[in-house]
Amino acid sequence: MTRSGLTWIALASAAAGVMAALHYAALDLTLSHYDAKAHLVVARRVADSLTPGWKQFGGVWLPLPHVLNTWPVQVDSWYRTGLSGAVISVLGFVLAATALAALTWRLSGSRLAAATAWAVFAGNPNVLYLQSTPMTEALLFGLLAASALAVTAWAAPGSRVSATWPGVALALAVLTRYEAWPVAPALLVAAWMARARADGATAHAWRTSLARVIGLAVDSAAIAGPGTAGQPTGITATSGVGTANPATGTAVTYADMIRFQTVVAGSNAFMPGFAYVTTPTVAGFLMAKSRFTNSDTPIWGGNILDGALVGARAMSTLQVGSGTMLAGDFSQVVVGEWGVLEIEANPYAQFQSGIVGVRALYTCDVGVRYGPAFALGTGLVS
Repeated sequence: MTRSGLTWIALASAAAGVMAALHYAALDLTLSHYDAKAHLVVARRVADSLTPGWKQFGGVWLPLPHVLNTWPVQVDSWYRTGLSGAVISVLGFVLAATALAALTWRLSGSRLAAATAWAVFAGNPNVLYLQSTPMTEALLFGLLAASALAVTAWAAPGSRVSATWPGVALALAVLTRYEAWPVAPALLVAAWMARARADGATAHAWRTSLARVIGLAVDSAAIAGPGTAGQPTGITATSGVGTANPATGTAVTYADMIRFQTVVAGSNAFMPGFAYVTTPTVAGFLMAKSRFTNSDTPIWGGNILDGALVGARAMSTLQVGSGTMLAGDFSQVVVGEWGVLEIEANPYAQFQSGIVGVRALYTCDVGVRYGPAFALGTGLVS
């Protein structure tokens, strides 16, 4: 909700609160409740009594409402009419109505829901009467609503809201009325659970991202690892891999795709796990080219990432070199691992900048059991 929207809600709440306070004052009901008078007396005695001083706050009620009213209530006319306490209640009402609308909008994203929540609260006759008197309920409503809004903002995923604001709001609430005492820890527990859940989701996202990067590295090593400088020996660098010699560029045909199977079958290595792997560019070209003249059946069937070629599974990936196609029985590839994926954080990676370094380490090797189970073609459309 925008700042201007909150301003209009606060103004509407203030108008409703002041009108209600004037209405009940005209009916001489501002001090009709005994506790309304008692709250004024307690605040007044801090400076105007036989034993003035801060010890006057030590009555049955919590101190914040009386602390706020200590000096305004010393004005005789405000004391006799209850105006000093009623003003504090109206301000509490405005805070409650505005915070409640903002909280509803934040949780639902609906302006209609926010307006409805505001109308239900601000239009309640009981609330309107309480906020017209020196009673302390309206101040409690305001501080609890503000606390809920501040805690929700602080607990939101990725929030940069300081914990100071919800802390101050909750502290003031528990100093207002005893009803806030069970609400405060409940809000804190809910906020802690929300933050823990958000932190868990963030950690899962980071682990998933790192695992994906490692997975791509393993794929690259398995397909085209050079076998030098500590790198695994991938399929394309394994001796015995057949050569399909397809037509180059855009001249590639359906017969070229069949030749991959022929080469592998000629080594008595054609198995049910046979599949094609090429680049998205080659796959896209084959999807747009017909198998035969005057035919609308494309060479590559299915989608560009996971399709079919000559009755076998066909996949595209950027792990294969430009214009390259690899086909064969991929069950012949063995990935041996030592340990598991290890993720370590280094909080001192760039200490001055406050940047934490994260390292993912996965130790593995690749072995191709039978090189002739694969056929390689290069020079296709790129």
